[in-house]
Amino acid sequence: MLIGGNLSSYSAIAGSKFHLPADQDVILFLEEVEEALHDIDRLFYMLRLQLDFERVKGIIFGTFNSIRFDLQFGSVEQMLVAHLHDLEIPICCGFPVGSSSCLPLIEGAPCTLDVTPEQSVLTFGIEGQQQTYTLSNSEPQLLREPSE
Repeated sequence: MLIGGNLSSYSAIAGSKFHLPADQDVILFLEEVEEALHDIDRLFYMLRLQLDFERVKGIIFGTFNSIRFDLQFGSVEQMLVAHLHDLEIPICCGFPVGSSSCLPLIEGAPCTLDVTPEQSVLTFGIEGQQQTYTLSNSEPQLLREPSE
């Protein structure tokens, strides 16, 4: 099931009864706009503490626009991937979703995420049809495949 959204908004409900259905594995997607890097760092750290990451089976980082860089990371994605070094799940960076994107995501829909060095594929399994989004990975150093 796909869950998530804007990091500032989503981190406020993480850990509450509104954010995660009971006993359901999820793919988490996050995006942000006009925040300082230290705020994104703090919000994601809080999310790691509040969310049951045992149930997170993949992460999609969408667009991070107009970010103020005030920490020593080359990109937002590098910082966020550093937060996830202990997880053995697919991580996709740069997926075209966020405040400045028109690509729709179906929150609450069953889905799968496959990440390889060449591409990331998000597939929605919706009754009666299947919708697939494919992203060619232009920055493979920011992506991690699940370990075998």
